[in-house]
Amino acid sequence: MYTTKTSIGFSALENRILKNGDPRTSMTPILNQWVEQGREVTRPVLHRIITRLANYRRFSHALQVSEWMSNNSKNDLSTGDIAKRLNLISKVHGLEQAEKFFKGIPEAKIGFKIYAALLNLLDI
Repeated sequence: MYTTKTSIGFSALENRILKNGDPRTSMTPILNQWVEQGREVTRPVLHRIITRLANYRRFSHALQVSEWMSNNSKNDLSTGDIAKRLNLISKVHGLEQAEKFFKGIPEAKIGFKIYAALLNLLDI
């Protein structure tokens, strides 16, 4: 596991992604390059990156990292991961796309967190 700590306790990967603030830059090549260099990307680091990007209102980048995590994960996404992704999709692509994503979620995964995220999107 590669977890070199840098300033303020962030991993080198977190620093690399957070420093790249250009909205036109895709996060996917940065993550792919990291893995190609033989470095490991852990779920907790990806969760922190997604949360920090969302806190900085970099929703598109946060969604890209979430999608990368989904596409490259050895495990199923948790209901929390799915709920965060639903929220990010609505912020980046709108409610209609979030609804399409929701309809594609397996029935077994739909629970409180996902329904709460969905209700939050509807601003009820």
